[in-house]
Amino acid sequence: KASLPDMDLLPPKEEKQEGIGKVFRSSVYRKRLIIIGLGWFVASFIYYGLALGAGNLGSPYVVSLINGSLELPAYV
Repeated sequence: KASLPDMDLLPPKEEKQEGIGKVFRSSVYRKRLIIIGLGWFVASFIYYGLALGAGNLGSPYVVSLINGSLELPAYV
């Protein structure tokens, strides 16, 4: 006859839940949030600027190459 190992069958004690306020109270989290937000903003504007301005480069082959290289990181 097999028996179950001794386990604590009680649910774990609830830990204190931290909310979004922790991000704004901590200077480390606040700094990271600002850096990530600025990085996202800059990357988005560079992507859209290159994608929308690629048509002004002339040759349709060059435009296709640039648009393809812009989309490559999305698949990786």
